[in-house]
Amino acid sequence: MALSPKCDRHCGFRQSPKRTRTDRSCRENGWGVAAKLQDLHNSPSDRKQFELIEQNLRQLFPHIQNIGFENDYQGVRLSYRTDRSYDPVPAPQESDGVLLSTFLLWRLHTNSNDLLVCLEEPENGLHPILLAERFQLLKKFATPQRQLLVSTQSPEFLRALKAHPLELYKQVRTVEFVPGTGTVVRRFHDFRDAKRLYEQTLDEMHAKWEPIVKNWDAN
Repeated sequence: MALSPKCDRHCGFRQSPKRTRTDRSCRENGWGVAAKLQDLHNSPSDRKQFELIEQNLRQLFPHIQNIGFENDYQGVRLSYRTDRSYDPVPAPQESDGVLLSTFLLWRLHTNSNDLLVCLEEPENGLHPILLAERFQLLKKFATPQRQLLVSTQSPEFLRALKAHPLELYKQVRTVEFVPGTGTVVRRFHDFRDAKRLYEQTLDEMHAKWEPIVKNWDAN
């Protein structure tokens, strides 16, 4: 499964009401997840899975109270009951972080044991403070048969590496393009490599921003 950061088509009217539960499908970009969640909600045998998804979503986003559904002739889409509105909030009006997390939690709670989850830049649409909570939930699902692969350019992940290098450095690979060689994948040889990479990234960010900030008034 590859989870795209694009959310404009997630959780929309994407499932025909004529389809039965057995032939409904959900694509890798989230198409059809609304109908899948409604099936869980309406099934006595699967309702527990739906409640776990809601519970995990509330842990990440405390303003969410529950997941709802809106049906019409086009199909079904998600809505959210929140503490910020008296009326249900249609999915397209919620944040990308909520939509991405809803799809991810559905996939993890209903997956088979043999699964590879690829997350591309999971920091997109999510406040940096919530990254640790998201990965705390992901950690619960990780097994030798259920692997989680994350690609990121976020300094926040490097900060976590610096804070906990002994636990994490063996799990990380750096990927870069080297002129004349091509794409190179490297592992850390020592836990101190995590700290050096973090400091190098901050130095590069400082170097990029310094001339812009210094000449701000001139522009």
